[in-house]
Amino acid sequence: MGFEDPVSFEPFAVPGLFLPVVGRLGWTKISRCECMSSPLSNQLRLADTSMLQEILREAEAYLGAQLTSAIAADQRAYTFSGTVGAVSILLVGASYTLATLAVPNSLLSLTSLLAAGALFVAAWMAVMSASSIDFEFSGNQPGHWGDDIERGIEMRDALAEQCDHYESMITANTAAMAKNASLFNSAVNIALAAIGIGGLLFSYWLARHLFP
Repeated sequence: MGFEDPVSFEPFAVPGLFLPVVGRLGWTKISRCECMSSPLSNQLRLADTSMLQEILREAEAYLGAQLTSAIAADQRAYTFSGTVGAVSILLVGASYTLATLAVPNSLLSLTSLLAAGALFVAAWMAVMSASSIDFEFSGNQPGHWGDDIERGIEMRDALAEQCDHYESMITANTAAMAKNASLFNSAVNIALAAIGIGGLLFSYWLARHLFP
């Protein structure tokens, strides 16, 4: 609504609410010429006001669901990283203990150390997947309607522009969330591989001692 040159707003803060995935919550302005000339905006102008309002409502609901999903993903990533990081520290201690025994167990000591390193990498990747990113949220500032009002823009055209902008915001959020999800999934795969390989080596050591 009355968009000017591309500018990003300052971070949006909610007291008492930690939103690491939306570290730079911002409503990005786009130029009026871009919005008015876009194929989607022109297509949306063919709809009546009531339909545009429904499209707008669904877009805002979608953006709200994206924000909820992103926050949940951050919480999951931090929980995972905390758990895996703690296990990594325990394995470092176990590796040291095994290496300093009266009869050092080199195989298990090295296995524990390598597993600890892999789990540390997994924890780091999980934290990175929850790091602050640009994230769009629904709504608009009253001041952005000023230009539309002065120019006498019809409500239908203004709503079409807003719906068009919401489309770009949803697309941007989807791309950002997909990137972080891929990083988190990689962290989980590394952790599972470390546990699996460590388990196999331990089974090999145990089998050798049980069936010499």
